[in-house]
Amino acid sequence: MAELKIIAVSDLRLDQRNARFSFETTTQQMAMDALARDQGRRLVSLAVSIQEEGLDPSQQLMVTPSVGFPGRYDVLEGNRRVLALKALETPTLIEAALTTSEFRKLKKSAEKYRSAAIIEVPCIVYIEEELDVANLRIRRRHGGEQDGAGLVTWGTAEKERHALRYGSGQPPSFAAQAIEFLERIEGQQLPPGAKIRTTLDRILTSPEVQEKLGIKRNRGLLQTNYPPDVVAKSLRYIVDDLLAEDGTKVSDVYHAEDRRNYAAGLPDHVDPADPNKSIDAVPISELNRPSLDTKRSESAPTLAVPHSPQTRPKRQRSAVAARSAVLNRASGRSGQIYGELATLDAEKYANAGAVLLRVFVEISVDHYIDAHPEVGLDSDKKLALKMKKTADHLRDNGGVSEQQKKAIHNAADSKHGISPSVFTLHQFVHNEFTFPKAFDIQRAWDELQFFLEAIWK
Repeated sequence: MAELKIIAVSDLRLDQRNARFSFETTTQQMAMDALARDQGRRLVSLAVSIQEEGLDPSQQLMVTPSVGFPGRYDVLEGNRRVLALKALETPTLIEAALTTSEFRKLKKSAEKYRSAAIIEVPCIVYIEEELDVANLRIRRRHGGEQDGAGLVTWGTAEKERHALRYGSGQPPSFAAQAIEFLERIEGQQLPPGAKIRTTLDRILTSPEVQEKLGIKRNRGLLQTNYPPDVVAKSLRYIVDDLLAEDGTKVSDVYHAEDRRNYAAGLPDHVDPADPNKSIDAVPISELNRPSLDTKRSESAPTLAVPHSPQTRPKRQRSAVAARSAVLNRASGRSGQIYGELATLDAEKYANAGAVLLRVFVEISVDHYIDAHPEVGLDSDKKLALKMKKTADHLRDNGGVSEQQKKAIHNAADSKHGISPSVFTLHQFVHNEFTFPKAFDIQRAWDELQFFLEAIWK
């Protein structure tokens, strides 16, 4: 059975049949030269990393006793690390394989390394009868994901998520900060394969967009003066736009002027301009993040909204609908339903609120189609189609902007469970295993309010 053993670096021999070589070498010097030429600056970077940070103890070397060299061991796994250690001890071993600048960098690290050189390293020793097992382990490590049996490497999203959650030398991209924030606040990830990061990052670099969303950048971090739910609502609008089939693409916001136009086209409801809701400016990565050393409710925000005795914060609404909505022509039953939505406590009556919101949206769209026969649609069609046709007609007649029309199309088409999608509203009504939350219902109203106001104007 393989065993752990401490072995001197000088007793470790490179694998002369290393899979990184295009040919099998016959001497140790040939093996060192071939590996150094294959790796070049990457080997130097590894050497610098070892000199500065040491070896990673979670990644043990795998070796086997050398045939014909008693007391020595051939390296099965970890040849790069072993060569880096030997090169730090004697840089001239691989000088011929490096460029002048690479060798200079190696020598500089080697000078610092001598005061704390690594003489011995822990190794997992496999005897000859165990080499099949050792080689299987090596193939698992270097053979790709292998349907999950191998090493599943991180993509851009995972790298940036880790940097945000555990810290790194460089601030993550604005897109990474925004997406991580939404995933944490809303408890759901982007749809698999969603490719919006480049476009989102470009949009969020715009000062005009930042001002519209109530965020600002400070030393590479997005900061805000608003609570998590307010910021999430604003960012979600943009993310939903980018996820939509006919949503904004990177070419639409490529230039600064394009981004200024994008900001100007954002609907008013994404602007959190409410001084009563402001808090001390903090990075969005810290909003609503649970403490690691104290037990808190999962829903409890890390940051409370501070206020002085003279200025009391504005109370968050409890109702499904905002009383500020301007629905001038909503009367009769539609007006009564809106009145109920504006008083119904979303926390206490989440199911009733969700069903009633779905009913109000459909009644509103049916009202518009009946009042505008030129829409060319019967009221018995599916809600998603009716919403899209209504949004198109409103856009054509100046009732909503192009960006707002796209937002309604996205809500109609989305099947990712992202409110205020028609799919989500439908599930609230027909799926007994879907449990609406107050936050979801209120956000659905907030993101549809401009559409409903345009209908009832």
